[in-house]
Amino acid sequence: MDWPLYEKENVILGNPGSNVGIVTLWSPRKIIADNIDSNLFSAMGQLYFNGGINFLLRNCLANKQIRYIIIAGQDLAKSGETLLLLKEKGIDEKHKVIDAQNAQLQKEIAKEAIDNFRNNVEIIDMRGKTPVEIATKIQELEKKPSYGEPETFPETKIEAPERFPSDPTIHKIREKTIGRAWLEILYNIMRFGATKASSYGGDQKELINISTVITEEDPDNFKWEDYFQFTKEELEGYIPQVTTNLKIPDVNYTYGQRLFEAELKDGSKYNQIQFIIDLLRKKPHKRSAIAFTWNYDKDAKGDEPPCISFVHCLVQDDALYMTSYIRSNDMYEAWPRNALALRKLQSNIVKEISKETSLKLGTLTIISGSAHIYEKNWTDAKDIIGKYRDKELIKSSPLGNLVNFKEDPKGNFIIKLNDGKITVTHIGTDGSPVNEYKGKVAGEIIAQLANNNVLSEISHALDLGSELQKAEIALKTGKQYTQDKPL
Repeated sequence: MDWPLYEKENVILGNPGSNVGIVTLWSPRKIIADNIDSNLFSAMGQLYFNGGINFLLRNCLANKQIRYIIIAGQDLAKSGETLLLLKEKGIDEKHKVIDAQNAQLQKEIAKEAIDNFRNNVEIIDMRGKTPVEIATKIQELEKKPSYGEPETFPETKIEAPERFPSDPTIHKIREKTIGRAWLEILYNIMRFGATKASSYGGDQKELINISTVITEEDPDNFKWEDYFQFTKEELEGYIPQVTTNLKIPDVNYTYGQRLFEAELKDGSKYNQIQFIIDLLRKKPHKRSAIAFTWNYDKDAKGDEPPCISFVHCLVQDDALYMTSYIRSNDMYEAWPRNALALRKLQSNIVKEISKETSLKLGTLTIISGSAHIYEKNWTDAKDIIGKYRDKELIKSSPLGNLVNFKEDPKGNFIIKLNDGKITVTHIGTDGSPVNEYKGKVAGEIIAQLANNNVLSEISHALDLGSELQKAEIALKTGKQYTQDKPL
C-alpha cells in the first residue's frame, strides 16, 4: 500500500518502522522536522483545522503500526484540543467529537474503527515544547506491535447540508437598491439560517444581525421589482404608516405614531422626527438625533411591542446617513416594505433640513436583529431566488457572469512590476493614491493588505488575490504583466 493515503504531498516521511506520528498544528512542519532525527518518526504533518482529523484517522487506520501521535506546535484553531477530546470522549451518534466545537467527523469512517484507534493509539500533548524535548520523549516510548490489519473506508460524498456554515452573528449585505438587497437577504437566510421554532406555529429560518446597506435607492422613484410580494397600491398605503402620524382604526399604533407622537409620562405628545430635523439643522455634528418607537411602560410586558425599535441619523461629509434597528424582522413579508418606507422617511428628513442647510441623501442601513423567514414562506422564497437571483447577478456583473461584483467603498488597486518587486498602489474612491505596498511574492502583499483592512468586498478580494498571484508568476518567469490581462 502506498502510504500515507491522504495529503501525502503535505507530509514529511521519516522511518516507516517507527510507531510515532507527529502533528505540528499551525507551526511549519519543516521547522520541527529539521530539528528532529527522521528515524524517530514515521510521518509528520500539520493539522490546521478540525477537518484534518478525518485524514489523520484514515491514514492511521491504514497503518496500525502507528501507536503514538505527538501533538506539537501552536494550536491556533484548537484542532489539537479537539484531537485530545476525541481520544478522551469519542464521538456521539451524529459522528461529532463530544464537547468539541465544530468537529464533525466523516460518517464513512466507522465508529468501531474510531474507537479502535482511541483504544490503541496514545495521544501525547507536547504543544509548546521544543524539538529537543519532543525527541527525548520519543526515545522514551515503548516499541509496540501493530494493533491490526489496515483498514480503508469509502470516500466521503459531498452532500449539501440543510444549513451551510456561516458567521453566527453578523451578515453584511450592500446593494444599490432595496429589491436587489432583498434577493440577497432571502438567499442568505435560506442557505445559512438556523431552523428553530417560531411563536406563531411551525418553524422559522433565522440569521442574527443582518446589516443591509442601501446606497442608491431613489425614494422619489423606487426601483420596482416584479418579484415584490405586494402591489404598488399596497406600498403607497404602507409608507404613511412610517412617515406620518397616520392613525388606522382598530390598530393599536403605527410606527409613524410612535415616531411623530411619542407619548410622554405626563400624557403629552412629542414629535421625535421634528426633534431630529431641528437638531441636525442647527448642529449637524450631533450624535443624538435618534427616535425610538418603544414606550417602555407599555411595551416591555405587552403583547405587541414594536419590531422597528429606533432610527438614528448622523451627518457626515454633507450627507445624512440613517440607521434603523429592527429587533424582529419577517424578511419575506415585511422587510421590503419596511426598507422602502424607511428610505422615504430618511429622504423626508433630508428635504426638511435642506430647506435651510444643503444636505445630501446618504446610505440607509437596516440592522435586522432576528432576521427570519417563516416556514410557510420557504417554498416561495426558494422559488424567487431560483427565478430571479442569477439573472440579477449576471445583469449587475461587468463580467457578464454570476460574480456578485460590487464597487469597493474602500477603493481600488493598481498593480505593476517595478525594480524586481510587485508594487500595489491603493487608489481612493476620489481617484487619488493613498498608499503603496511592495513585495516579491503575492503572500507578502496580501498580508499587508489584510493587516491594513483595505478591502470590504469578497469579489474584490478574490480578484485582487488572483492578480497578485499572476504578478508573482510574471516576476519569477520574466513574463510581461498587465493588470486584468492574461499572462
